[in-house]
Amino acid sequence: MPRRRPPSPLLRALAAAAAVAAALAAHAQPAPRNAADDGSPDSHDAARRVVTIFDFEEKNLDAPDFNPDPVPRYWFRAQDDPGDPSAVPPRSPRPRPGFPAWNTAAFDFSVAASGNASVRLDAAGGSTSLRLVPGVIPVFPGADYAVTARVRTRGADRSRAFLTARFLDAARRPIDGAEVRSAPIASENNWTDAAIELRGEFPNAAFLQIDLELLQPREFRPQSVERLGRHAVQLDDIDASAWFDDVAVFLVPRVTLACDAPGNVTVAPNRPVIRFAVRDMVGDTPLVRLTVRDIDGAPVCTHTAEMDPSGRSLTWAPDLPGLGWYTVAIEVMRDEASVAAAQTQIAWLPAPGPSRALDAHRLAEARRFGLAADDAPPGLPAWPDFLPHVARAVGAGFLILPHADPTAAPNQLARSLGLDRSPLDELLDQGHEVTLSFAAAPMRLADALRIDPRDTLALARHGEEVWTPLLLPILDQYGQRILRWQIGPSNNAAYAAGHPNLRESLAAFDTGLSRLVPGPVLTIPWRAGLPPPPAHASDGGSDSRSTPLDAVTLVLPHDAPLADLAPAVAAWRNLAADADARAPEITIVLEPPPPASARSAAALGELIKRAVEIIRLIGEEPPGSPPLRAAVLSPWRWSDGQRPAPLPEPQLPLWRTVTDHLAGRRIVTELPVAPGVRCVVLADAADEDGPGDATDLRPQRGALVAWNDGASETDAVLHAYLGENPLTRIDLFGNAVPLTRNDDPAGTYTIPIPRTPVIIEGIDPRMVRFLASFRIAPSFASAMLTVHEHDLVLENPWPIRISGQLQIVSPDPNAPGWTISPAGIIPFDIAPGATARIPISFSFRASEETGRKTFSILVKLTADRTYPAQLLSAPLDIGSETLDFAAEAALSDDGEGPDVIVTATVTNRGDHPRTVRLDASAPGRPTQQFPVSNLGPGETAVRRFVFKDAAPTLAGKRIRVSLADAEAPERLNVSVTVP
Repeated sequence: MPRRRPPSPLLRALAAAAAVAAALAAHAQPAPRNAADDGSPDSHDAARRVVTIFDFEEKNLDAPDFNPDPVPRYWFRAQDDPGDPSAVPPRSPRPRPGFPAWNTAAFDFSVAASGNASVRLDAAGGSTSLRLVPGVIPVFPGADYAVTARVRTRGADRSRAFLTARFLDAARRPIDGAEVRSAPIASENNWTDAAIELRGEFPNAAFLQIDLELLQPREFRPQSVERLGRHAVQLDDIDASAWFDDVAVFLVPRVTLACDAPGNVTVAPNRPVIRFAVRDMVGDTPLVRLTVRDIDGAPVCTHTAEMDPSGRSLTWAPDLPGLGWYTVAIEVMRDEASVAAAQTQIAWLPAPGPSRALDAHRLAEARRFGLAADDAPPGLPAWPDFLPHVARAVGAGFLILPHADPTAAPNQLARSLGLDRSPLDELLDQGHEVTLSFAAAPMRLADALRIDPRDTLALARHGEEVWTPLLLPILDQYGQRILRWQIGPSNNAAYAAGHPNLRESLAAFDTGLSRLVPGPVLTIPWRAGLPPPPAHASDGGSDSRSTPLDAVTLVLPHDAPLADLAPAVAAWRNLAADADARAPEITIVLEPPPPASARSAAALGELIKRAVEIIRLIGEEPPGSPPLRAAVLSPWRWSDGQRPAPLPEPQLPLWRTVTDHLAGRRIVTELPVAPGVRCVVLADAADEDGPGDATDLRPQRGALVAWNDGASETDAVLHAYLGENPLTRIDLFGNAVPLTRNDDPAGTYTIPIPRTPVIIEGIDPRMVRFLASFRIAPSFASAMLTVHEHDLVLENPWPIRISGQLQIVSPDPNAPGWTISPAGIIPFDIAPGATARIPISFSFRASEETGRKTFSILVKLTADRTYPAQLLSAPLDIGSETLDFAAEAALSDDGEGPDVIVTATVTNRGDHPRTVRLDASAPGRPTQQFPVSNLGPGETAVRRFVFKDAAPTLAGKRIRVSLADAEAPERLNVSVTVP
């Protein structure tokens, strides 16, 4: 089956070189020629690599090779042909269902990418193909070739243009597996580049053949597992066209590039080693340039080397700046131009460190995090050999894997899986829990049953005799060790929600599996945001086996709001409560963004935020419910080509950071920094089960996860004491940078908080909880000339009684305008796990401005030891509960003056009318007043104060605007600065 794939860097380089080669060729010859035969030692390398070019300029009457036919020389219309035995010579039948004879291809002299002509393929229902006559282009066995073309379309709403090529043997017959088709092309009225690459991996290859195609969906969708099936109704375009021009064939170097580690995943202290080779039939000694780029595409190191053209491989250990995810590109250079290229992806993960999960409790916590990799493309290994290495490197507690390759016939299933030496054995021996996803039915079976191959739930209605043979080879070997089965793929999580007879289908699978293995556990993928199915009662009785819908794989799409996750988890938990059933086991699967947008630090930062939300949900598990688990979807993909290689995606090393620093922890509080900044405090789960033993005062180690969601860089700075332990800053990929403590008696740190989340390891979670607990309650004070009664609140997170002293330092109790009691040293004493509320009172003068104030206290604390004195702050808002008041200053005449205009706005949010007076006082100017009478509930009044000719004298000065209630001692003050 042809393999569709986008142009590689190699082919993009060749497509660019095609224009150069065309210019160098005096006239493109339809018959192939060896570029080295021109006898010129200094020919441009692009021209030397050109095998042939078809520019379709064959209608020049004065040219010796004038072509009177409607199609180019050596090409024919490869449409359905019943044949004609009476013709001379007899014409053999060529059955091509889907390629009707009424669709034609011909020269077009009104549209061309270059020169005066192109070829146009028209489709009026059905598909169209123009094919090169077999034997026109001979090839070298073992050589690699590329085919490029310029393509444009019109009216291709459903149909698509394709460039296809294949190797033929000496008898001019197609070689199995030697055909490559381009990605589908829809380029409405614009020329675009198409390119494909054929690897010389077929020793019997003798010729190369090209197809120019305009295909309807039924012809190209069967190449994808997402097809609807051959019996589904699919609409055709009935008036579509595709143009092809400058079709070129190149002899290209064979470039291989890989990392010397299973799955391209290297674990420190080992360093990534790149292995590369170039085999070039043109000769000479090629120069190669390798470039490594980071997650944001910035180059981090380069390397150049001379290659042996025979293909002998070399190695390079790049000097990477740190752990992480990188792309490695290689270019083959000739005369400073790139003639071939290749690219791969590598991941470099931290060395295994001292585990925080030493006891059984913490080990179970670490097993909550896994990988969902059940989306293997058809034709590739369902359980690749690198799986055990990657699972161990990431620290995955569980994996969701496909049950088989859907292209394998049932009688070939055991052989295709290699059950005699399966990586599953090593995964299970390492302690990883495995869920096998019945993600797709064999394609031939799906066609026969007229179902979507990915709709495995639909198999249930056809009886156990249909689907059990697909599982028996696996159950025979792993039925006692793998009990978990997912019905449906994780990357199609919406299909089950609208599936007819969902419960009956699950019951059929449950019954059938139970006859084969003891106690199977079934789960289905379900998209977060979709309501769960109706509640159902449990089976009852003494059977403790899981029943259908006792487990769910809850997939959070990459573009779904994070706020969808908590309600989705709650809905599934409530489903069990409503039915008086056991709570389902929930596995949250995070879908990463598409590769084009996922490969950035910002996109990975969003995954960290989602992981933090999962930690919060884990901390809110109801007692006795199954452990909430989490996985990341599609942690690797496969390269294009005839020998696909695994390519780790950025979420793979990121998930190692999650398992290292978030697994086994709970969110205990948030540390206030500034509006728009999140600073989540984590502590080990085993340390947070309760107040604890008063004799257990071992120092705790926790972490912060912090990010800036909208504050300015100036405000997004954490300045705090975080404990006596040394602190390290951990980035998305686990790189640790020591932090330096400030040179002050309090032992504080100053840490800028970026927009991409960072992890701060080593904090003392008890001390940070104590510091974060400080607040003033209530945090709002009415702007009234009275004595206000509030509390200073502190919490004790230690398992012992704590004591200390505090003193209010801001607002300054001794400054004029504020009166605060008590004004001196205030002792406190707090029981284990308790909260202290220390009463205070204060008043302020009538001129105090409304808005946010900062209450600060100096605290000296003795707990498990005596801590350095710390300055703690909490906000206090002064204003009105029923009036909104604001003012702004501007200059008259569109900002030029000479008058200063102050606009005051007041809104009544109360439930009865208000009468107030507005005053505006400017330096050196008489105070102006405006009354506002009977301002009704919900009404807004606007008043403008005009200070004539005041712009020159008041520039940069402040004007005070006040609101006084005629019936209450409430006074609101704001100041505005004159521009």
